[in-house]
Amino acid sequence: MKKKIGKIVFAIVILAFLLIQVYPIIWLFMASVKPTIELSTTPFALPKVVTFENFIKVFSDGKIGIYMWNSLKVTGISLILIIFLSSTVGYALSKFRIRGKKQIFYVRNHGASTDYIDSTVYFL
Repeated sequence: MKKKIGKIVFAIVILAFLLIQVYPIIWLFMASVKPTIELSTTPFALPKVVTFENFIKVFSDGKIGIYMWNSLKVTGISLILIIFLSSTVGYALSKFRIRGKKQIFYVRNHGASTDYIDSTVYFL
C-alpha cells in the first residue's frame, strides 16, 4: 500500500514539474499567434482570433536571417571551445595527481545540476 501511494505521489510531482516546464512554451506560442492589441489587453487568455501576422512581419521586415546566422556562429565557436577545453581538462584530471581533485569533480558535477534545479524552482 505504501509503495502504491509513493508511486502516485511521485507521478503527481513529476506531472507538476512537467507542467512548470511546458507552460511557458505553450504560453509563448499562444502569445505569438495573437494580434498585438489582444496580447496587450488580455495576455494570459486564449486567443480569440489566431493570426500569423507576427511571423510574417518578423520574416519580411526583420533581420531574422542575420540574427540566426550570428547565433549559429557564436554557438559553433562556443561548442568547439567547450569540447576542446573539457577534453584537455578531463585528460589532465585523469592522468595527473592534483591536489583537490575530488573537490574539482564535486564542483563540476554540482554545477551541472544546479541550472535545472534553479530553472524549476524559479517557476514555482
